Amino acid sequence: MMIAPEQLASLLDVAHATLRDEIQQHLGPEQRYPAAMVASALRLCARALAIGPTAAGAAHQALSGLYPDGPLRDLRDLERRLSAELRAGRMPAERERLVRRALLARTLARLAVTNPDYAKTYNE
Repeated sequence: MMIAPEQLASLLDVAHATLRDEIQQHLGPEQRYPAAMVASALRLCARALAIGPTAAGAAHQALSGLYPDGPLRDLRDLERRLSAELRAGRMPAERERLVRRALLARTLARLAVTNPDYAKTYNE
């Protein structure tokens, strides 16, 4: 029996809330920081399960727009192709603008999982 990612995310949210609301307050000062780190990891894992596939899809879409001529590739292949292009050296200004836009979209998609509050403070 498989547990759906949404159910796993929900379980991790409950574990996080229990740690934060019921356990952490009873810890001594030297255990509070490690407990906060564990709570943070639980929330990150829950977000990765809940929205990770959507964020990965957005990152893939951003990079695949740079290479419309090639076959559909997975995100790692697109990242390798872009890395090779960047290592190759200078590119025309228009291409650089497109790459910057794609990298920004990829970064914001990843931040939706790792630091969702960042989008509220970001200004282009």
